[in-house]
Amino acid sequence: MQILFAWSWCDIAGHKVAEYFMPGMEMLIREYGNGGTNIGKGEGQHENPVTFIFTTGHSNEGDNGGEGKPKNLAEMIVNH
Repeated sequence: MQILFAWSWCDIAGHKVAEYFMPGMEMLIREYGNGGTNIGKGEGQHENPVTFIFTTGHSNEGDNGGEGKPKNLAEMIVNH
């Protein structure tokens, strides 16, 4: 069985990607990804690791680039 996890939003503009999204995803990966702390057998553990999908949301026509804007935030996520 494959388990997928995607954290997504409609408009990424103005979200604190570096402060919340990326550290939150990394925490979940450490817990539920390959070799994660919650992988195994027993209470609170899972036998199958989770596959994580980093998403970026949609662009905003005429207001896509610049600090805190979708294009820049998407590039930050992709480069991560």
